[in-house]
This record gives sequence, structure tokens and C-alpha cells, in this order.
Amino acid sequence: MPRHLDGVQRQGLAVLGRQVIAQLELRRKLVDLGHARDRALAGVRAKDVFLATMGHELRTPLGGILGLSELLLEGPAGALDGTADDLRAIHRAGSHLLEVVEDILGYAQLELDQPRLRPRPFDLGEMLADIEATVRPLLRGRSVALDVARGPAPIVADATRVRQIVYNLVANAIRFTERGSVDVTLEPGERTIAVRVRDTGVGIARDKLGLLFQDFSQVHGDHEAELRGSGLGLAISRRYARLMGGEIVAESEPGRGSTFTLTLPREQV
Repeated sequence: MPRHLDGVQRQGLAVLGRQVIAQLELRRKLVDLGHARDRALAGVRAKDVFLATMGHELRTPLGGILGLSELLLEGPAGALDGTADDLRAIHRAGSHLLEVVEDILGYAQLELDQPRLRPRPFDLGEMLADIEATVRPLLRGRSVALDVARGPAPIVADATRVRQIVYNLVANAIRFTERGSVDVTLEPGERTIAVRVRDTGVGIARDKLGLLFQDFSQVHGDHEAELRGSGLGLAISRRYARLMGGEIVAESEPGRGSTFTLTLPREQV
């Protein structure tokens, strides 16, 4: 004889059926998520390859332009009337373009993932001396005195990132100072070290200070368009400083210059 299900049994089967359907739906969603994850990872790898390739393809010819222009300036061509000015213009334009490229690639890498820091012991005072030698060519044609602190300042941090930040601050100070001075001082503390970069340049209005560290922000007017960069250098610098447990702050007054202070812990936590 055929058996008939009572109400409780029918209800139990209905519940079991819904559970089976839910499990199948969950399994399908997990498979879809797995595929989405694989696509995302492939996209990340593709972006990594793209950034590495573009970095090489852009830096290599720019490095060649800068190197050749420097060689020409130091040779007989640099002594010819008018030629030296043209060569310096080429070198300035190439340097500016290289800075923009570096900023954009750095920003793209930060947006892609959080870079892995590589802290190691080094002397910040020695690094400042090296940066001073690197930025000296930026002083050509400017009535600007550059004074950089001396003295030992041991620290444990990502040396590459610290150098990038300090170079950016000093190069910016020189760029926005037509005459006067740029002073770089070291202020060691018990647990922190501060690098302070003061200039006597154009300065920044108080209501625009908040824009300094925003991505792609510009705080100078059209009459200073030749001084503009990508609008990313300071934003990237602050993000790297914060990744290392530090901070960058700015003080400025139009016509009286600016002061940027990078503070870093003596040791990475």
C-alpha cells in the first residue's frame, strides 16, 4: 500500500529542500567568488607588469636626455653663446618630466597595494649630505644659498623612502625660491628625529595649506605655472611618512617662505 506523508513530514521535507537549495546556491556563489578572486589577482599582476614596464620605458630615455645634456653643458658646446641656455632649458625640462613620471608611478603603486617597508639602520646626517650633492644642480641660475645640517643622526627606517621624502621637500623648496635661502636642519630627539626644511620662497596662503597633501592638488596661481609639478609629490611623501610611523607638517606665509617638517621615529615599531 502506498504510504502518505503527514503534515509534519511534509514540512520537514520542505525545510530540507530549502536547505539543499541554499547549500547549492552558496556553493555557486563560492565558485563565482573564486573566479572573481582569480581575475582580481590576474589584474594585480598585470598592473605590476605594466608599472614595471612603463617605469623602464619612460625612465630610460629621460635618463639619456639628462645625461647627454649634462655632458654637452660640460663640454665645448656649453661655452657657446646661447647654447648653454638652451641646454640648461632642456635639462630643466627633462628633470621636471622625470619627477612627474616618478610621482605618477609612485602614486599608482601606492594605489595598487601597500608597499612593503624595508627598515634598516643608517645615518640620516650622511643621507642629507648625499641629497645636498644631488640637488646642487637645481641651484643653477638661482640666487639661493643652500645650507644643510651636518652631524651623526642614526635611525632605523626604510632608507629609500626617507631619501625620497627628504629629496622631494628640498627640491620643492629650491624650486619655489628664486632668491634667498633654503636651510635643512636636523633635530634629534629621544625617540624621534625631525628634518626641517625652511625656505624664503613664494610661500602659500593659509587657506590653501590644507590642499598641499591632497592627490593632484595645486596651490599656486597661473603666474607660477612653470613651477608646478604633478600635484602628487607631497601626497606620496606624507603617505610614506605615515607608513613609517611619522608625519609631515607644513607652515607657510605668502611672500615669506615655507617650512616643512618631517618627523620619524628613531626605530620602526
